[in-house]
Amino acid sequence: LLGEERYAAALRRYYEANRFEIAELDDLRGALIAEAPLAQRRIVTRTFNRWLTEKRGDEDIAPPNQQLALALGITTTAGDGTTSAAERGNASGKERPNPFSRLGKFFWKQMTRIR
Repeated sequence: LLGEERYAAALRRYYEANRFEIAELDDLRGALIAEAPLAQRRIVTRTFNRWLTEKRGDEDIAPPNQQLALALGITTTAGDGTTSAAERGNASGKERPNPFSRLGKFFWKQMTRIR
């Protein structure tokens, strides 16, 4: 949306403005919006919100990895509402989760925002 030059300039200004301070997410948002042309500021704001504050920005990259979800014991659903391999594997009761799989599940949920 911004292009490489404007994006780099926004990051430089963000860094310079918050160099010896604790920066907030709004500071980064403000730096990116300030660098965007007036006509694109709304689009930059919406994209920023989708990727960094909402729970579905990862959907823009790719659907969840079903094999990893199965290994971590996470329930996911396909876009058509069918149950995933992970859910079918849990329903069979074949594998019992261990503490490491629970930890992996926690990080998986944090990174992909699957609930």
